[in-house]
Amino acid sequence: DSAALRAFLSVTEYYKIDDSPVPEGFVFDREENGIPVYTNPNAVPMGFLQTTCTGTYHQRMDSQTTPTVLLAAVTLDDDELAAYQPRMQTLDVSDIPDWQESVARLKQSACDGFDATADGFIAHIDAKEAGILVFTIPFDKGFSATVDGQKAEIVNCDVAFMGVWVEPGEHEIVFTYRTRALTLGAALSALAAAMLAAYVFICRRRGR
Repeated sequence: DSAALRAFLSVTEYYKIDDSPVPEGFVFDREENGIPVYTNPNAVPMGFLQTTCTGTYHQRMDSQTTPTVLLAAVTLDDDELAAYQPRMQTLDVSDIPDWQESVARLKQSACDGFDATADGFIAHIDAKEAGILVFTIPFDKGFSATVDGQKAEIVNCDVAFMGVWVEPGEHEIVFTYRTRALTLGAALSALAAAMLAAYVFICRRRGR
């Protein structure tokens, strides 16, 4: 029920298919096949730049505060915080901005292009500052990333999501997903097929 969390997760539309009240922050936009469609003007574009960081321990707050923190700064575990904090601002937890103020800031520093691909996604940004480019897509070790064609470290951020470090300037970011252990599985399958073929060959020789 958090408008701030929906903004953070880039929830753009709400289809009213029953008598439930329209969630906070959505405004009527159109009808599709007789179904009212509402849009969320506060939705942050997919892929937004954070130049401020904080530790994940700051998320041990009430449900209203946590989304506000997620919008105000990228949250990192202890190891990631130690690596990136020297290069970023640190959130003053005693003076967290209003979530709508954070939304307005993130919209100004978000990707201007985001396209899903068959095995991941491609994004483009013209970054005015250096920082962590956050994608609210669940973190998975099967993902790899490149920035301008160069391999980039994927940052596990905001507890469950992914980001990459970018410097100021224009960048193309590519995330590619490969099922973990796919190579091993393919090798085992090939070995099993070879063994089966050998078994069939031996059986036929014996049959003769």
